[in-house]
Amino acid sequence: MRIIYSKNILKDQNFTFDQSELTLSVSDREIITDNCVGISFLFQDNSEYEFKNFIRFFLNNHVGENSIQSLNLLFSSRFVENRSRIRSYQQLFYKEEAQIGLDCFTQAEFDVSKSKSIFLGLIKLSQANSDYCLDRMYTSIFTFGLATNTFIETLDGAFLEKAKDEFLDISDMRYFNPLRTFVSLVDYEPMLFRIALHGNNDQSFDMLIHKKISDTYLELVKKYLNQEQKVVYN
Repeated sequence: MRIIYSKNILKDQNFTFDQSELTLSVSDREIITDNCVGISFLFQDNSEYEFKNFIRFFLNNHVGENSIQSLNLLFSSRFVENRSRIRSYQQLFYKEEAQIGLDCFTQAEFDVSKSKSIFLGLIKLSQANSDYCLDRMYTSIFTFGLATNTFIETLDGAFLEKAKDEFLDISDMRYFNPLRTFVSLVDYEPMLFRIALHGNNDQSFDMLIHKKISDTYLELVKKYLNQEQKVVYN
């Protein structure tokens, strides 16, 4: 595994945001430059076991008495589809309420056109649902993870509509826009993360962190480094 740290992600070639960066205005770029640092955990070749162990480590540090922050996971339909009674009934977490916890999630269906819709759901990570969340993060509906200072300490359905309008680019498919999401939430001192797939079986765990809370996550990196021996730090 390789760890990459950057104080200027927009000029660092180790961080690529493609379409997300193209959507930024000049003022948006200034917000990113002034407030955001990036940490990427790059797992190369066939390191699926190590990658899953790292994500488990990350989740475990966000639950329990020693939790560094409350963590929320956003899920969304990968494709926009025709409305149907079956889809509307099942939504994203069909018959999974007991595994998640009745007080730990919200979900909603949103119209994209007169006949098509998309589903979004938000899960608040807990000790009881952490194994469930770890498995769910390997599915195509997992979109991104989020911690903020106080913004969604309680689940709020209005947040899902904000996510649809401001965090996702929606056509026939939905695409997560990480930079625009950070800009939208900058006043709440966010930490965002996504899982990215690269060529040659590489995958990465990419974090965008507000500078005011970056020390918290740098300490988490040190904690992980102390736990793991085969790491290259860049």
